Amino acid sequence: MRPFPISCNLPAMKKPLFSGLSVKLAMSLLAVLLFPLTTLADRFDLNQTREIDVAGNILDIALSDDGKWAFVLTDQGEVEVLDPAGRTSQTLGVGKGYERLEFDGKSGRLWLGGERGKLKVISLSLRYDIETSGSPFRGPETAPVAIVVFTDYQ
Repeated sequence: MRPFPISCNLPAMKKPLFSGLSVKLAMSLLAVLLFPLTTLADRFDLNQTREIDVAGNILDIALSDDGKWAFVLTDQGEVEVLDPAGRTSQTLGVGKGYERLEFDGKSGRLWLGGERGKLKVISLSLRYDIETSGSPFRGPETAPVAIVVFTDYQ
């Protein structure tokens, strides 16, 4: 048995309603309508903890990796080192003409960038004050340098 030929007039395929950029726009609109927008104020409690005064105008700020130390570059050609309490523990004179500041905690280097390709690298190392009064010592007690040896092996 042979099938009967069927003829039908199908409508020509039209261009899809959404294509390319239109699909992305439609999905974005759908997301906005379905999910409410939130602001930073909805996610964080914003409280100013302190205000710190520094000499001069601030050009740039860098933080140590642990967030305890802050390095503030001012237009006076200085970098103010702020301790964890926010007090200036040291001021480094770097000269004017620097506008950017980065701190690399792994190498302990402070990188300063300035106009006309100026770049300055400062190596930093922490100095520790160790209380030695009442401890056994050799040499004069008022020596400007003390070598401290820890021999408490347990």
